[in-house]
Amino acid sequence: MSDPSDPLATDHLAGDLKARSVRGGALTVAAQVAKYGVDIVSIVVLARLLSPGDFGLVAMVAAVVGLLGTFKDAGLSMATIQREGVSHEQVSTLFWVNVVASIALALLVAAIAPAVAWFYDEARLIGITVALGSSFIFAGLMAQHVALIRRQMRFRALAWVEVGSHGVGAIAGVTAALAGWGYWALVLRGLTASLVLMLAIWAAVPWRPDRPRFAAGSGSLLRFGGYVSGFRAVNYLGRNLDNVLIGRFLGDATLGIYSKAYQLLMLPIRMVNGPITGVALPALSRLQSQPERLRSYYYKALGLIVTLSMPLVAWVASVADSFVLTLLGEQWVEAVDIFRILTIPAFIGTFNVATGWVFVSLGHVRRQMLSGIVNTLLGAVAIVIGLRWGIVGVAWALVVSALIRRPLTIAYCYRGTPFTLTELLAVLWRPAIAAVFAGAVSFHAHAAFPPDTWPPVALAASLPIFAATYLVGLLALPGGRERVAELIDQIKVLRGRPAEVPG
Repeated sequence: MSDPSDPLATDHLAGDLKARSVRGGALTVAAQVAKYGVDIVSIVVLARLLSPGDFGLVAMVAAVVGLLGTFKDAGLSMATIQREGVSHEQVSTLFWVNVVASIALALLVAAIAPAVAWFYDEARLIGITVALGSSFIFAGLMAQHVALIRRQMRFRALAWVEVGSHGVGAIAGVTAALAGWGYWALVLRGLTASLVLMLAIWAAVPWRPDRPRFAAGSGSLLRFGGYVSGFRAVNYLGRNLDNVLIGRFLGDATLGIYSKAYQLLMLPIRMVNGPITGVALPALSRLQSQPERLRSYYYKALGLIVTLSMPLVAWVASVADSFVLTLLGEQWVEAVDIFRILTIPAFIGTFNVATGWVFVSLGHVRRQMLSGIVNTLLGAVAIVIGLRWGIVGVAWALVVSALIRRPLTIAYCYRGTPFTLTELLAVLWRPAIAAVFAGAVSFHAHAAFPPDTWPPVALAASLPIFAATYLVGLLALPGGRERVAELIDQIKVLRGRPAEVPG
C-alpha cells in the first residue's frame, strides 16, 4: 500500500473508491453550487452595471483566445490523471512542457491581437486580447498541481481553493464595474480568479518540480496529451464558431445577447456535469483494467448526472422569461427567445459526458480527436446555414445539429468497448420523460400567473411545482422507485452509513 501523503500515490484509493467518489462528488457539487451562486450574484450586478456591448466585446475575444487556450496544458493534466502509474520525474517533465507551452501561447495571443481587432473591425479588442492571453501563464504553472490533486481525489481541498478564487475574482470584477471600468471589469474578474487559484493550488499541493529535463517514459504521456489537446481544440472551435460568426456579421450587441443567453443556460448544467466529471474520470481511470466495475460505476455516475441535470434544463426552459429577466434585468428581454430555443440542445447535452468519459478513461483519445473533427465540421455547416436567419437561425441550427450528431458520436465511441447503447438508453429514458412532463406542467402553471407578476415571484413559485411533478413522474415510471432508492443509497454513503449497493 502506498503512502497517502505521497502526492503521486493512488493505491490507497482502491479500498473505498465508491465512498470517495460519492463524497467527492458531493463536495465538488457543493463547490459548484457555491461558484454558481457567486456567478449568479455577479451576473445580476454586472448585467445592470454594464451594457450588452461590453459583454459582446469580451465574448468576441473569448471565442478566439479560448481556442488557443485549449492547448494551454497540452492535454498533459489529463495524461497525469489517466495513467495508472506515473513518476516524479515524468510529472516534472510535463510541468516544464506546460510552462513553456503556456508562455508561448500568451506571446502568440499578444502577436495576433491586431488581427483579432482587424477581423471584428474593433480597435478596443487589442488590449482585451493581450490581457486575456496572459492568463495562460497562470494555467500552465498550475496544470500539473491540479492534475495531482484530482488524481488523488482530494476534492475537499480543491473545492476550497476553487470557490475562494472564484469569489475573489467576482469581487474584483464588480468593484471595477462600480468604478466605471466598463468591459475591463469582465477582464479583471477572470484574471484575478486565475491568479488567486494558481497561488492557492501551489499552497495546497506539496509537490515541486525538478529542474527541466526529459524523463524516460514521457513520450507516451506527451502523445496522449497531444490527442487530448487536439480534441479540445476542434471541440472548442465547434462550440464557439457561432460566437465568432455572430460577432463578425451581426455585431457586438447581438453577440452580447446571444452569448449571455448561452452562458446563463450552461450555468446549471455545468453545476452538475463539471463536478461529477471531475470525480468520475479519476475513478474510471483507476478501474480501466476491471471491465465489470468500470461499467457499473460508469452507468451509475451517468445516471446521477442526468437525474439531476435534465430536470434543471427542463425547469429553466419552462420559466425562461422569468429566469432571464430575474437574473439579467429588462434590458436583456431579447435574450428570452434565444434562451428558450437553446434549452433543446442543452437538454441533449446533459449526457455529453457519456462519450468523453469512455474515450479518456480507456485511453481512446485518438478516436476522440477524430470524432471531434467530424462533429465540428457538421456543426460548422449547420451554423453557416442558420446564420442567414440571424441569431434565431443559429440557435435552431444548433438544435438540428445536436439531434444528428449525438447518436452518431455515441455509437462510434461505444464500438469495441464494454458499453452499449441499450444500457445507455436504460439510464436516460426515465429522467428524460419525467423532466419533460414536469416541464410541461410547470410551463402551463407559470403561464397562468397574472401578466404583471414580478418575475422573481413567478420563478420562486414555479420551482416547488416543478420539483414535486418531477419526483411524482419519476416514481410513477417503471423502475423509478429503484432509481430514487439508489440516489438515497448514494446519500447514505455520503453520510458515512452502509450502502446497500456494492461499489
